[in-house]
Amino acid sequence: MFVLMTILLTVNYSALAATKSSFRRSLLLSMDETTVDQKAEHITVIDLGASAEGVFHPDEVVEMDVAGEHNNRAKRDVADEQDKMGELNVGYILCHGNITNFDTIERHFTTSVKSILVFTNRIVNFRIVTDSVHDISEMVQRTIPEQYWDRFDIRGDETQEEMSSLKESLKFKGCGHLKMTFHHTFNDIDSLLLLDADTLLLNPIEELFAEMENFSPSQVLAMATEHPWNENGYYTHRPYAHNPAGLNGGLLFYNFTRLAEHSFATPHDANRTHTFEEALTSSVMHHLIPRQHFLADQCAANAIFHHNPEKMYLLPCKWNLRSWGLDTCTAETCYCESALKQNGCGLLHGQGRSFVPFKKNVGFSTVWQSVLNYPWREFNADARVDLKQTIQANLEAINEVDAENDRSGLTLLKQCM
Repeated sequence: MFVLMTILLTVNYSALAATKSSFRRSLLLSMDETTVDQKAEHITVIDLGASAEGVFHPDEVVEMDVAGEHNNRAKRDVADEQDKMGELNVGYILCHGNITNFDTIERHFTTSVKSILVFTNRIVNFRIVTDSVHDISEMVQRTIPEQYWDRFDIRGDETQEEMSSLKESLKFKGCGHLKMTFHHTFNDIDSLLLLDADTLLLNPIEELFAEMENFSPSQVLAMATEHPWNENGYYTHRPYAHNPAGLNGGLLFYNFTRLAEHSFATPHDANRTHTFEEALTSSVMHHLIPRQHFLADQCAANAIFHHNPEKMYLLPCKWNLRSWGLDTCTAETCYCESALKQNGCGLLHGQGRSFVPFKKNVGFSTVWQSVLNYPWREFNADARVDLKQTIQANLEAINEVDAENDRSGLTLLKQCM
């Protein structure tokens, strides 16, 4: 019997090892099949348009199977240990049904991940919630070099049943409710930076994570303001805004541990004894549903933190720069003074499709394409300097006519790079 059990265990272990090593899948999502020579010299990317690809092409194509979900589940067992080792957690929500096509989302996501990896010395774990683990797992394998694959933890939506009503009300970009329920799926980690796919880091991400060290004992979440430069911004006249400008959902910096505490007020009870879920549901029902307002995820964030203002930490403006904001900045008046300084642009948010090549977006789209087309490599300090020099050169190469038409803060982008 002992010999028989030994044989069975050996066979099972071998099968499991084979399954783990073959976490590869067939292509389901359509993509532009144009190839990119990864060894090519850096080129000006201003007029590349749809030909910009910037994806990683392995030397050989390997068959994929469906073992990914099993492997991702197994990663949860070591998540706490990874946190203790000082690794950083960055999250994304990647769903079908987005207002933009999935090809665009893939390019944005690839660029965002690349911008994080090129500027950091830290181990970054990418935590993704999606409505198709199969498709997103395959996309990662197709667009990211193999050396980084084990840093991606891809899971299906595990929003608690009690919050299912949010799925019907917060449908922005396919699964907008996940901005508010991401912690249900990743309840095994302490803190996480959740980014929109159309975000791009220009400084080390550990500098952004350092903002969490400034949290007061009561703060559970950090976001940036919506329109700090515009007195007539979207939330200026909304009675449920967290602050006069409102909150923008381009990035959310969570402390999941504090979020689980029963310390929230609701629109009907100022006592801070409620769960986050109770306060969120109550705030959405009280402020958003009756007004039939556009139910974006950031509307829900504004609603709940309107009643819990002390729990929200406002991020410095450099970590959520948008094209129309930079375009209004001058040396005399600028809502974000850091953008006037060298290395003052921490994160660009391509809100309103401002990364898409267009004559009014030439500044933003040039930075984005410069990162997208930068060759994959084992990123190091030299690569960081090289990438910034490439971006700067591409910005300087923009002709006078295009520069004159730009409305994405081209002058400031040259300055803060």
